[in-house]
Amino acid sequence: MSYIVSKVFEESFQSDSTQSTARHGGIWAKKITKLPRLILLEGAVGSGKTVWVQGFISTYLKKKNIVSSPSYSLINYYSAGKKEVIHADFYRLQSADDLESVGFWDLLTPKRVIIVEWGLSLSSEIWPKGLSIDVVSFEILSETKRLLKIKSSGFFNGGRGFRKVTRK
Repeated sequence: MSYIVSKVFEESFQSDSTQSTARHGGIWAKKITKLPRLILLEGAVGSGKTVWVQGFISTYLKKKNIVSSPSYSLINYYSAGKKEVIHADFYRLQSADDLESVGFWDLLTPKRVIIVEWGLSLSSEIWPKGLSIDVVSFEILSETKRLLKIKSSGFFNGGRGFRKVTRK
């Protein structure tokens, strides 16, 4: 499975605690200047993906302690003012058809940050054209240490178009 991207930035970060992992998520949130933005998180269970998202959302939305793992709900939605974040977990999904059945495509709009745990497990063709993509990989080094590697791309030249979603 390949992602067609023009790599713009690559960064590695070693975290020595959950607080450090969350802080890095907050630092990355400050770098979001263009929407829509897709952030794909990859790593073993317990590697810090949801902790990183907690830090990201805490900084991006300026709200503390609102993030929970979407492992069972599959999709969580967070917002503050005009800022919106979709946090999804694709671990249990088998295909893009599963995304349709849980209503994921209805949530994709051009003005959101979309964070997906296990997002590389599905075909790269499922993502909208012109979408900025960051891939964050989490590697467990020890009980408390993690290595985070971020590849931030320019634009993804892939498959679908965005749906227009109107809220009532």
